[in-house]
Amino acid sequence: MQNEIFKKAQAAAGKIGNAANALRAAQEAQRVAQEAYRAAEVEFHAAVQASEWVHPLQLVVPNKNSGAEPVTASIDDMITHAEEPKPVYKSADLLSHTELLAALTDPVLGPKNFEAIWGNALTYSAWLKGQYDVQPHIRDIAENRSILGLAITTLWVRYQEDTVPVHFFMCNKYKSGVIVGEMAPLSLTDAFNKAGIRYFNRHSFAAAAGVKIALEGMTRGVPMPNYAWDNVAEAFELRNPKDGRSLPVRMVDRTLKPTCPKYVVKNKAAKPAV
Repeated sequence: MQNEIFKKAQAAAGKIGNAANALRAAQEAQRVAQEAYRAAEVEFHAAVQASEWVHPLQLVVPNKNSGAEPVTASIDDMITHAEEPKPVYKSADLLSHTELLAALTDPVLGPKNFEAIWGNALTYSAWLKGQYDVQPHIRDIAENRSILGLAITTLWVRYQEDTVPVHFFMCNKYKSGVIVGEMAPLSLTDAFNKAGIRYFNRHSFAAAAGVKIALEGMTRGVPMPNYAWDNVAEAFELRNPKDGRSLPVRMVDRTLKPTCPKYVVKNKAAKPAV
């Protein structure tokens, strides 16, 4: 009787040992896989940054000095950086709020600059990381590729001594849009209005109500407008926090903290040849 109990105990101990060995082997395989994943992620992000198709985000800003070369700026999308810590920009490193608006309203440079503010980095990062919890059509809205003709994104620039968000919403069907930013020169806001783009100073009276009316008007003509409105809000949250407030209220909030910012970094001027 005792021999049988001993044999059963031995057999059980053997099974436990085998299971423990299998667990350790699985854990080691997982560790190796995680290291391979991290290496692949770093390689991927390096490729994203080097790719002219994925990262062509350059703005050309008219120079205030007559006859001088235009100023250039790069839109640095933090999602394209694998390294930690990610680059940290001071407000002095960024293009000014007025320079950004001037770049977008310039008769010659404006259309090309508008194309440059979107990019494809969200989609490529999602493919790598397997983050399929975000529906592709939501990313399409955030990258101005949606079949609904709707788009929304956020850029971070310098205003006085602060770093502030400028939000862009576009309705390609009506060739119209909404921009929410800081106080801007009347000549620039008039230029936007003439182009069918409503510019809102976030500090003006009832700015959130005005943004709400404008957004609802521009989404009313698309299929399933309530559904489209929700999709636009979700696309906004790929760059900005989700905190329970309405989209217009968040768009006029200067203190909004980015979750995945795109900084408009002023390029250093090339030194003249000696």
